[in-house]
Amino acid sequence: MQSEEADDVFEKDDEKLRQAELKRHEGKEERSTVFRTQYRDLRKRVSAAAAAKARPAAKGRGRGRAAAAGSAAHAKAGAQFPAELAPHQLTLQWLQEWMPPGGRLQRDTYNGRWECNVFGVRRGRAWRLYGPQGSAREILKVAWEIAGEHGVGVPFRW
Repeated sequence: MQSEEADDVFEKDDEKLRQAELKRHEGKEERSTVFRTQYRDLRKRVSAAAAAKARPAAKGRGRGRAAAAGSAAHAKAGAQFPAELAPHQLTLQWLQEWMPPGGRLQRDTYNGRWECNVFGVRRGRAWRLYGPQGSAREILKVAWEIAGEHGVGVPFRW
């Protein structure tokens, strides 16, 4: 009889251990499910943010014929690009107006140059080699050459 009672006690203890193990396992499973969904949501947000960051910001120029004409500064037929650039014209905003549609210009002060990105092609022209005004003129020429290779004509005269 004692062995039967002992077996009952062991079975009860085993049942308690089994129930505790099941509860612990269920808790882990719930936590892992929650973690998986949170991780998946975070991964989606990060990839969406990275995609948004990789896309260039809209500059107010649309796509199509109106964009091919360039900005208002040189959209007039036969506009002439200035032969000499005054120091007040060497602003990023002023030079950006003369860039091809979709092109981006930036000032690289660390390397001392103007840098452009047109149709995914990056080029730069050094201030030391051409001077600030000359490098601005040269980088705009390079930008329009790249745009010309992609079928966009120059709407003004050099």
